[in-house]
Amino acid sequence: MFGGLIEQMKIFVSTLAGETITVKVDPSDTINVVKAKIQDQERLLFGKMELDDRRTLADYGIADESTLNLGLGTNREMQIFVKGLNGKTISIWAKELDTIGSVKAKIHALNGIPPDDQCLTYGGRGMIDDRTLKDSGITNEATLHLSLRLRSCKKCPGHT
Repeated sequence: MFGGLIEQMKIFVSTLAGETITVKVDPSDTINVVKAKIQDQERLLFGKMELDDRRTLADYGIADESTLNLGLGTNREMQIFVKGLNGKTISIWAKELDTIGSVKAKIHALNGIPPDDQCLTYGGRGMIDDRTLKDSGITNEATLHLSLRLRSCKKCPGHT
């Protein structure tokens, strides 16, 4: 800084292809602004930490000539809905790479139904506990249907 003016700095962004992109930025730029400058809406990482779009470079201590890593646009957070037999719908925040089993754990925390007693379906298909939301075709704002699994019933595919 000189005379109260914020000096531009340059940072380097490493892509998964091994290329390095040089980007001129201001310390007050948000991560979203940096993404726009590199014309890529992927995830940015500093070290192993994923950077939040709303925070600034200065918030993360990113200085002149720092290197950011460009990650694949995977494991994004999304909101999903779970509709129970009683007609009530609950909202859950999850990530694309969360498993169906972890979603069941979140449902348990919200409504007390143990994961082993839950049977989730989406698009008429039973969901398998160890598959991810992404692998199961579940996207942002999808609605899953929750039914109770009878302990003697083996029809819910997520259970053995």
